[in-house]
Amino acid sequence: AGRCSPRYVAVFGLRVRLSSSFGFTLSNNHSAGMSFEDGAVLGECLSRLPNSCDTSKTSADFLAAKKHALAVFQECRKQRTKMVVERGNVQQYLYHLHDGAEQEERDRKMQMVPTLEGEALAWRDPGLAPKLLGYDHIADVRVRFTR
Repeated sequence: AGRCSPRYVAVFGLRVRLSSSFGFTLSNNHSAGMSFEDGAVLGECLSRLPNSCDTSKTSADFLAAKKHALAVFQECRKQRTKMVVERGNVQQYLYHLHDGAEQEERDRKMQMVPTLEGEALAWRDPGLAPKLLGYDHIADVRVRFTR
């Protein structure tokens, strides 16, 4: 008595498109990675919703909290997705250079150690790699959720 019984609850009016839905703007690799991040951020946002036995999923307070959680999700993802798409466009260009001076310059830069900002391989780019690989979705949600 006094405990919630385990059950699945259908939440109506909740629709979110994850990055894989927009795969035409990203390469398959970027799209898959962004979808994992989207799921993690969405899960973190939704985990902050009220969730007790006496919480009505149709109450005004719960619906307002859900709306806030989804707004935080969008805020978290919009800037990051823009960054990844823009960089993906640059990489696509760099990966498909025709043989010639520009391609040779790209190849020369790719052999440099340490690498320069703007490196063709995003994970080696010192200006991008920390943002790309060091993303902390929990911290991102925490900062934005309390605003």
